[in-house]
Amino acid sequence: MDQDKVKQNVLSGRQWLRMLFMAGYILASWVLTLVLLATILVQTLIVLITGETNHNLRRFGILCGVFMHQIIHFLVYGSDDKPFPFTEFPDIDAVDAGEETPKYSDQSSGSKPGTASDPDYDDVVASSDSVDPDDDYPATDAGSDPERLR
Repeated sequence: MDQDKVKQNVLSGRQWLRMLFMAGYILASWVLTLVLLATILVQTLIVLITGETNHNLRRFGILCGVFMHQIIHFLVYGSDDKPFPFTEFPDIDAVDAGEETPKYSDQSSGSKPGTASDPDYDDVVASSDSVDPDDDYPATDAGSDPERLR
C-alpha cells in the first residue's frame, strides 16, 4: 500500500471521529449488557414465580437486543450509520414477532414442546419413532448379538 495513502488515512479527521464514536458505543454496549443481564434475571424470577413472562420486560429485552445489534454492526464496520441517538430508536412493532406470551408451567397432561407429538415439529421429527425407551441396547443388526456389546 502506498505510504501517502496510509498517511492520508491516519490523518483523516473522519476516521478519528468514527473511532471516538466507536469508543462511546463500546461504553454504551457495556452498560447495555448490564441492563440486559438485570432484565434476564428479573424475567427469570418472574417466570419462576408466575409461570408466565412479563410482556413489558420481554418487549424491553427485544428492544435492547436490537439496539445492541445495531451497535455491534457499527463497531465492526458493517455500517457507517451510527445507532441511536443519531438515528431513530429501533421500532418494537417491526421486531416484535408476536403478542403471544409463552407459558412455563408443568405440562404433565399433554405433550412437551419439541417432542415428536408436538404439531409444530411434525415436519422435523418423524411421527413414528422406532426407538424403544426401555431398550438398554443401541440399535444393532438383526443378526448381531447385543450381549457382545457389554
